[in-house]
Amino acid sequence: QLGYQKETIKQLKSKIESNPSDTDSHIRLCDVYWSIYRYEDAIKSCLAAITVSPKNIVAYDRLGNILIRIGKHQEATALYRHVLTIDPDFASAHNNLSVLYFFSRQCSLSKHHANTAIRLGFKISPEFVELINKCR
Repeated sequence: QLGYQKETIKQLKSKIESNPSDTDSHIRLCDVYWSIYRYEDAIKSCLAAITVSPKNIVAYDRLGNILIRIGKHQEATALYRHVLTIDPDFASAHNNLSVLYFFSRQCSLSKHHANTAIRLGFKISPEFVELINKCR
């Protein structure tokens, strides 16, 4: 499988070289790097997508997920808050903020974002909703 991913990386880099404004290829490259735990390269690819398309919430969402994965929770929180200035109805950002606020014991913010995500159609596990409701 790693051979397949290396070939995919090569193809995506070639597409980006011929069309640097290809946001989708930057995001796909980010995804491939993330899948093989090359987080710094994934971050660079997400940032390249954001540079090309500053309002692309998918690129921000991917970047936020990577920041969470590598333990940069404050940066991820700031990023998701920024995403909501671009699209206040982006349910995934509300869900991720709910989780981040829950683990930083900011219960009212966690509940607010969980309820907003649910209202927007995001499926949050009943177990997590129960934990949020017990949060004090």
